[in-house]
Amino acid sequence: MVNGYYPDVVNNPADSREILTELANSYLGNNRLFANRFFWRTRSQQEIDYIEESYGILHAYEFKWNPIAKAFLPKSFRQAYPEHRFEIINRNNYQGFIS
Repeated sequence: MVNGYYPDVVNNPADSREILTELANSYLGNNRLFANRFFWRTRSQQEIDYIEESYGILHAYEFKWNPIAKAFLPKSFRQAYPEHRFEIINRNNYQGFIS
């Protein structure tokens, strides 16, 4: 497995979801070729996994392994950046995201 996480996933299956989430976020974010890349987190721990700025528009992405998992854009982000795009990336649609 990537980044030496294989023993952790095998030996600690309860923790494997968090490890796999970290790996997915890293893999998906690193396979994009945009110069203006960010993440967003508030002091109250609301977050967006990955943000790209393109032509003055923010494109916010949440990475979820489960295709039926729900993700919501934090209200404070929507208010601060009303001109944005939001998309959930999962195991069924990630290839379009990285290509």
